[in-house]
Amino acid sequence: MPGNKRTIACRRAGWAVLALFIAALASHPAIAQDLKFGFTPVLGRAQIKAEFDPLMAYLSDALGRKVVIYVAGDYGDLRTQMELGAVDIGSFSPFAYVDAARGGKIRIIAQSLIDGSASYRGLIIVRKDSGLNALSDLAGKRFAYVDPKSASGYVYPRAMLIERGISPDAFFGEVIFAGDHRKVIADVLGGRVDAGAIYDTALLVARNEGVPTGELGILARTDPIPHDAIAVRVGLDEVLAQKIQAALVSFENTTAGRRIIANSKKGLTGFQLAADSVYDPVRRTAGAAAMAGDPAFSGRWRLDAEQSSALDGWSAMDLVIQTDGSRVSLRHDMTWRTTKVTATDVIDTEHPVAIPDFFRVDQRHMAVYARPKAAAQVRAAWLDGGRTLRVEAEVPLEVSQGDRTMRLYDEYRLLEGDRELVLIELHSTRNRPLVYHFTKVP
Repeated sequence: MPGNKRTIACRRAGWAVLALFIAALASHPAIAQDLKFGFTPVLGRAQIKAEFDPLMAYLSDALGRKVVIYVAGDYGDLRTQMELGAVDIGSFSPFAYVDAARGGKIRIIAQSLIDGSASYRGLIIVRKDSGLNALSDLAGKRFAYVDPKSASGYVYPRAMLIERGISPDAFFGEVIFAGDHRKVIADVLGGRVDAGAIYDTALLVARNEGVPTGELGILARTDPIPHDAIAVRVGLDEVLAQKIQAALVSFENTTAGRRIIANSKKGLTGFQLAADSVYDPVRRTAGAAAMAGDPAFSGRWRLDAEQSSALDGWSAMDLVIQTDGSRVSLRHDMTWRTTKVTATDVIDTEHPVAIPDFFRVDQRHMAVYARPKAAAQVRAAWLDGGRTLRVEAEVPLEVSQGDRTMRLYDEYRLLEGDRELVLIELHSTRNRPLVYHFTKVP
């Protein structure tokens, strides 16, 4: 059977070649995946790409590996994408960095320099013809922030108002979040809002684009804010991370770097080494600007089972919420046939806490239980002016396949009218979110 022997030999040789090819694919750096460099949406998507695409080309040449840009959907999206491993490098606005660093999934390698400076200021702007000449004149007016995670577009102006004896939550007649600094400028110029918060360089960028910024006046300036943090995701190859850092820090001394600097509308002049402690002033300011939850959160909320995800055996649930400063008590009154169970998680919106026997609604699902004597690590924050409570937890589990850690993300959203509450839950043991609708019990 010489023909069959030759066929078998050819097949074996083919498999050997395929195995060598696969091994080469796994180890050859030239065919590695593109690196993604993400940016918080400080300016519009098109403006960010025009500003930083040349930097991506510079890094691609310096690293010998293609680097592509990713513009985050909002200020929180960049953190999410880096924690998922979908983005490798991130340029974070200061408070977005502080928020992301709490998750422990990124580490700082550098800081941006604008016009040779490592810091900038936030501005509160109005139209010059508005008749508004002092912060006190903004009482009852429409005001535009950028995003709850923007340092100059939210955190620092809010802290400044509090420092001057103004309660931001009660002071303005209406507050909007425009999404980026360009939109705040456009809304003020167009009369859609009376005033807004931006960062100082946004005026320069807008003026370079032909926007009539001369029609705007500045009511106030914040304290200095450190410029954007450049971070890499934890788990990125250390040698590669060092190469990225070196390429950024030497950027201004290269021919390509000097050409990019000369054409930068944002005033980028380079990068410098930076430690996490550079952003401690942002953390302190965020503490001064800390939001309280909307008082309407407090009280007893009853599950509307017809509009909610299945309770996995529970037949009814009441959620009792109490707030005390930064501490929030979430009490679950559960019913299963004739059995009643009460479980309470006490979280803190200023500090991470460890919670033994952390309760989650679906913990009876598929025989997945909390690991005995192991505490969940829980972080929480108020968002959207105190109308949303975000809770993130890493919960040690005991399952039939062995111990594992489940990542849990909850958002408690107070709906318009303050009589309805929605809990949206995402976690790593399910492919789809759980959604629970509650109505307030009088």
